[in-house]
Amino acid sequence: MRTQRRIRLWRLVFEQAKARAAKIVRDPKELRRLVEEAIRKMGSRKDIAGEILDNLRSSCRLISAWASGAYRDVSLETVILLIAAVIYFLMPIDAIPDVIPVVGFMDDIAVIGFVIASVRGEIEKFRQWEKRASVPISDKFFGE
Repeated sequence: MRTQRRIRLWRLVFEQAKARAAKIVRDPKELRRLVEEAIRKMGSRKDIAGEILDNLRSSCRLISAWASGAYRDVSLETVILLIAAVIYFLMPIDAIPDVIPVVGFMDDIAVIGFVIASVRGEIEKFRQWEKRASVPISDKFFGE
C-alpha cells in the first residue's frame, strides 16, 4: 500500500514538473537558469553516480543545445520530458526528501531513469551529434 501511494505521489509531482516544463520550454533564460542549477546540484551530490548522472548531464546539454537553436533534431515532447526530469531533480520536496542521504535521491533516480528509458534513442542521437560538432557544445549554448 505504501509503495502504491509513493508511486501516485511520484506521478502527481512529475505531472506538475511536466506542466512547468511545457510553460518554460520556449524561454531560453529560464532554461539556462534551470540547467545551471541542475549542474550545481549534480556537482554537490556525491550519492548520484554512473549512468544516471551521465544521462542527466547529457539531458542538460541537450536542453541547452535545443534552447540555443544549435540542435533541433529532437521532438518537442522529448525536450519537455527532459526538462520535467530536471525540474523534478531540482525540487526540494518530492516523494522522498533529498536531505536523507542516498535514500533521498532514490525517487529522483527512478523518475530520471524512467524518462531516460523512454527517450534513450533521442539521447543517443544527440550524443552522436555532439561527437560530430566542430565547435565545443558549451560555446554554442545560449548564443555564447
